[in-house]
Amino acid sequence: MIINPGDYIVGDIDGVVVVPKDLVVEVIPLLGPQVEADEKMAEAIKGGMSFTEVGKKFRAKVGNLAGKEGGKAGEGK
Repeated sequence: MIINPGDYIVGDIDGVVVVPKDLVVEVIPLLGPQVEADEKMAEAIKGGMSFTEVGKKFRAKVGNLAGKEGGKAGEGK
């Protein structure tokens, strides 16, 4: 992968991704649902649910958003 000036590099405990500057407009709408899912996951874990359970319950829904339009943002570039 080539990282160009203006690209965004985002990382967390799960890994690191590079968002090409030309795709930022496509990626931004995906962030809100991910943040909401993470917040719900944190609350569920505090309530006693296991990480595996909350991941299946909340992240599976969010993970499908990228594929909704026929693939992940940036796929095929």
